[in-house]
Amino acid sequence: MMDQGIRWTPGRQAGNPVRVQFNLPVRFKMADHEFPPPPPPPKADEVIRAEDLERIPLFPGCEDLGTYEEQKECADQKMVEFIYYNTHYPPLARENEVEGTAVISFVIEKDGRIGEIKIMENPGAGTGEEALRVFKLFNEKGLKFNPLGSSGRAVRVLVHFPVNFSLN
Repeated sequence: MMDQGIRWTPGRQAGNPVRVQFNLPVRFKMADHEFPPPPPPPKADEVIRAEDLERIPLFPGCEDLGTYEEQKECADQKMVEFIYYNTHYPPLARENEVEGTAVISFVIEKDGRIGEIKIMENPGAGTGEEALRVFKLFNEKGLKFNPLGSSGRAVRVLVHFPVNFSLN
């Protein structure tokens, strides 16, 4: 809630405001009442939505970076680049000036491969089919996500990914 109207006095160096990083310790103490039990672990074949995880599986190529946040930023960029460089605007869509966002749904399996790839939203004229083709390339090219979820164990993760088609 610190970003809801509280104004901090900025740090200063040589009279100029500067960004300052600091650690704020927060101490937790167990109260004298019971807490609800943690949710049960997912069943073997259960699929968890990506938005329900603290840490989602990451596109390959950034495993050597330090923090999860650094790895995620790098992995997101690599995935977008892969999709961008492998997507071809369908001729029918170009001829008819069809633009829009195709949404692809897929499951990242426990071994990092993707499965259950589907078109969820399709602007038409071959755009959805082209996005689907590109996502199928992940497995064809041997690309595997780092499958570890927020619990540190591999889980099946459902992802929805938008692919924008724009003539500009």
